[in-house]
Amino acid sequence: MLNESNASDSYKNLLLAHASEAADKFAFLNERNSSTYMWNAMSFLREKGHNAAICMAQWDSSCGTAAGHYDFINVVRSGQSRWHNRYFVDLNFMGQFEIPRPTSEYLEFLSYVPRIFVGRAVELKHTIRILSSVANRGFREKGLTVPPWRKK
Repeated sequence: MLNESNASDSYKNLLLAHASEAADKFAFLNERNSSTYMWNAMSFLREKGHNAAICMAQWDSSCGTAAGHYDFINVVRSGQSRWHNRYFVDLNFMGQFEIPRPTSEYLEFLSYVPRIFVGRAVELKHTIRILSSVANRGFREKGLTVPPWRKK
């Protein structure tokens, strides 16, 4: 479902193994300084032969969406088409979806979310769409309004 293994993508599996190794190796830095943690993990991936870089997405407040930012590691696999060989690496993917007072349905879906996400844009969008839908249902069931930063 959400964390399906893609046996046909051996590069993704190798990247996931290296990202997991980096996350474990530098976990002590995450508690002190997340920027240093990301930089060390990205450097580790480069040492393992991956074309990795830290990407920072920022957006301003507009149309009911609060301003925010999202940092991740972008890995581009050498090949003919750069778009199809781009992987997103989020070392704290599960943490992005923690909410207060989750419903049992949401907790069940959250149990399928990988701690570390490695995948392409399509997989990322699919996972986020499912979790957002379940979270919104959970907010409504509890009689809570969906916070503005969770709407979009």
